[in-house]
Amino acid sequence: MEIYRANEAEPKKRVGYTATYVADITLKQEIDNIAFIVVHLDAGARTEPHVHRSLQEAFVFLDATEMGVDENKFSVGAGDVVLVDPGEAHWFSAPADRGISFLAIKLPNIPDDKVKASTG
Repeated sequence: MEIYRANEAEPKKRVGYTATYVADITLKQEIDNIAFIVVHLDAGARTEPHVHRSLQEAFVFLDATEMGVDENKFSVGAGDVVLVDPGEAHWFSAPADRGISFLAIKLPNIPDDKVKASTG
């Protein structure tokens, strides 16, 4: 698992916009397809811990929240990128007072690769 912090990345000024390169990631396997999933958790919600047998999964957080990977809990901020490897148990939770959203990217997209984890 790797966390890439948006607030630690250097913004690059361009004509009419700013680009912040948050993560430059080398994938563990060659892929021929990917899936993009927009996830929204209601206020106070928490996902069940789960693992993926074969795929890596990247998350781009649109809101600050907490997540767990294996036995560790992390705070993540808006714009942060997290890369979770196959076999790493992970979950997400929203604060009690607001919902949160993030983008999940499956690398590659393998249907039915998700299984319930015993940790988390």
